[in-house]
Amino acid sequence: MLSDCHQQFLTDFQEQQFLTLLQSLHTSCGPINFRLAESPLFASERFVNSVVDAARSLVLQCVHDRYIKTSNRCFGDTERVPGEEGVPTVSTIDFALAYPEDGTEDIVPRLIELQGFPSMYGFQFELLKTMHREYGFSDELRYHFYNSDDEYISMLKELLVADQDPNECVLLEINPLSQKTLPDFLVTQRLTGMPFVDAREVEKEGNKLFYRKGGKRIQIKRIFNRILLDEQHELNEQLPFNWSDDLDVQWVCHPNWGTRISKFALPWLEHRTVPETTLLEDIDDLPEDLDQWILKPCFSFAGKGVNLSPTEEDIKAILPQNRYRWMLQRKVEFANVLPTPWGSNKVEFRVMLVWRKGQPQPEPAMTLIRTGRGPMMSIRHNTHPWTGSGGVFFSKRHISNPFIS
Repeated sequence: MLSDCHQQFLTDFQEQQFLTLLQSLHTSCGPINFRLAESPLFASERFVNSVVDAARSLVLQCVHDRYIKTSNRCFGDTERVPGEEGVPTVSTIDFALAYPEDGTEDIVPRLIELQGFPSMYGFQFELLKTMHREYGFSDELRYHFYNSDDEYISMLKELLVADQDPNECVLLEINPLSQKTLPDFLVTQRLTGMPFVDAREVEKEGNKLFYRKGGKRIQIKRIFNRILLDEQHELNEQLPFNWSDDLDVQWVCHPNWGTRISKFALPWLEHRTVPETTLLEDIDDLPEDLDQWILKPCFSFAGKGVNLSPTEEDIKAILPQNRYRWMLQRKVEFANVLPTPWGSNKVEFRVMLVWRKGQPQPEPAMTLIRTGRGPMMSIRHNTHPWTGSGGVFFSKRHISNPFIS
């Protein structure tokens, strides 16, 4: 971490700058229904690259034939989508920033979860660009992995629209206007020309999908899928198509990757960042130190269903046929790395990867952090001052003041 930058930020911080930042985002993104943290994370490029390398290594393991065969069991009869492409177009890897087990004070990443599913590529770009401007940060500080903002936008268009007419590409979500991620949908639409569409309102004719815009019926040829299967099940929403339908569409990212690259993958991953993790079905005897373990569902998002203090009774209540959908993961102790006026915060560091057509491996696009002082890092759990969602600014050289070029 660039600790000098953090201390200088605290010294120079003005509440009015933050309020101006929020107002600017409200104008460009619409209402934001989750808390944004006042401070970003400042880090060296060397540290950021080490986290990116870890994220990339984990995703590469998830596309190996051996794991693909293992993860085939995850699909229900009606949940496997035809036409799966060879690699995940997008992936999201979340790490706790922690102290190493040897007791040194160096900060290391520890894997929390991973998803073959999009994150907020549009909103994070708008947030960090606006933060850079409103706080008056040095041009030395970068907030994405491209040479310019125009290059980032070009990448996003290539990824989401490719060579299609933007009007024939849609960001698909259930009731998008009610989602907390609506600001991301609005920015993505503005940057790429791709509209967002309510999945409940599409029309199916044969194996083709259509939506209506200004009374005109338009065929959907490319889908940026933002529908979470667990949320659809929770809401008991019936869509005009079935996931098992062989639809005449291109997917970004193919929905099967959201199931394959999930917490289910954790026990099969081999990397220094991965904490000890075991599927419940593979456990004969519970660990004696059960208080040092977390009970997690394999296929949920945003911290849903996570039990930080599981009991033997909690685990016995899970039916044997469902135990492959649950795991025990050894607890990771978050380090207090982000200084605030309320004390130092814990940080969950997200790497957002994209895998462009024809490339041998995914590339980093953007970062996101969630920060707080409690045991959970999801935005629903962090609503106090100086907690919430944010991003990372990083530099090739060590700088002590974020405001001086």
